[in-house]
This record gives sequence, C-alpha cells and structure tokens, in this order.
Amino acid sequence: MSLKDDFDIVVKNTSQRKLRSWLTILGIVIGVASIIALVSTSRSLEASVQEQFEEFGADKITIFAASNGGTPGLDTSLNKEDLKAVKRVKDYELIIAFLSKSGKVEFKGEFETVFISGLDSDISIESFKEFNLEFREGRAFETDSNKVVLGPRIADDLFERKLFVGNKIEIEEEKFEVVGILESVGNPTDDSSIYMPLATMRDLYDDQNSVSAIMGKVKPGSDLNDIADKTTKELKRARSEESFEVVTPEQLLEQLGAILGVLQGVLVSIAT
Repeated sequence: MSLKDDFDIVVKNTSQRKLRSWLTILGIVIGVASIIALVSTSRSLEASVQEQFEEFGADKITIFAASNGGTPGLDTSLNKEDLKAVKRVKDYELIIAFLSKSGKVEFKGEFETVFISGLDSDISIESFKEFNLEFREGRAFETDSNKVVLGPRIADDLFERKLFVGNKIEIEEEKFEVVGILESVGNPTDDSSIYMPLATMRDLYDDQNSVSAIMGKVKPGSDLNDIADKTTKELKRARSEESFEVVTPEQLLEQLGAILGVLQGVLVSIAT
C-alpha cells in the first residue's frame, strides 16, 4: 500500500468521524428542540386551562357522582333527593342541575350520535351565562318545550348541510326546533353538545330522577370550604353511602394541575 493510499484512508476516516459527530450533534439539537417544544406546548395548555378556569369563576362548587374509589364517573349518578339536599344549604346564590346523555340525531336523512344536556328552562339564561356560553344567533329556551340550542360544531360540521335557527331536527325520533346556536368556546365537549329543557329531556329518555352533576354559585363573600363542608354533610344525610364528590375551584385546579403535570412528564419522556 502506497503512502498516498494511507493518506486517503486517514482523510476518509476523519471525514466519517466528522460526519458522525455532526449527526450526533444534530440529533442532540433536535432532541433538545423537541423537549422545549413539547414543554412549551404543555405549558401553553396549562395556561389555557388556567384562563378558562378563571373565566368559569372561583365562586362555584361542583357536585359529581363518584364511582368506587371516589373518582367522578358515568357509572353512577346523583338524583333529585341530592338536589334537594344541596338546596338546603342557604349559602348558594344559584344552583344548576343538569342531566347529560348521548342521543341519536337526524337531519335531512343523516344520523349522528351526540352529547345532549338538559337544563332547567326556568334558569336557562342564567345557566348559559354561568357556563360562559354566549349566543352566536338565536336565544335560550325559556319553557319546557321541544326547543334546542346547538353547539357550533353541531350546527356547522356535524351534517353535510349547516343548521340554522328555525331548522327542525329529530332527537331519538322526536322532532325539535333549533332556537339558538352558541359561539365557540374552544372546548370540544361544549362546542359539540345539544342543550334542551331538563323536563323535556326527562320525558324523552323516561328518566325522571337522575342528575348528572350539580353546580352551585355561592353568595358573595362566602367561605367556599365552609360551604363545601355544609354541602357534604347534607348529602351524607340524603345518601346511604358517600358516593359523591364535592369539589371547590381550588381542588378542581389542583386536580387539573396534577393531570397536566403527568402529561408534561409523558411528553418529555417521549421526546427523550
């Protein structure tokens, strides 16, 4: 082997090492950039949750049914007796009970299954306001009738043809008139829901007793933890077992923060 051949091998090996070094550096840079991007995304999500939480208000207590282990679930429900128990606590300014179910919706020969919530028609305007749901067009229902309010995704994207105020749809084979369409809030559940009078929904589903959740707005200047304790005591008297959860805004934010923390850790571990 000539001296020139030896020199060519040295140059080639050096070039390959440089290439490997640059590829290693590039991989590290991409990995670090990915971690930064994912952490930034999770922090943006956390900030968005915090913003929506602040809009919802720090003056509300929510009561859920809980499954075995104390986690809110769909396998159990509250009922009218629980609602009466909450109403015995006189520190609430407004109490909203709602019933949520899935339902088959038909429009112009198309069928879809969607999320449906029933709200008390007597306080429907206040309920939409407290949930920060504003109307893009139309109005709330104010009587127990076959009137519905649509989330924007239902109106704009669910069917081939858009829905407007005045359109007729069928829910569980019963006719309803659209009287309102909501502005988007960026929450897929709210944007993809249909709202109807609670009494109408009970008749439609033959369910006169169930309550999915209860939200109570406390009076100004009230101590939320004290009211939560009072609510818990009243519910314990009404129920044979503590299959419910009374959640203050602070507790709700802590739970969301824990979930987002786990999500952030998962994202970082994926990137690394």
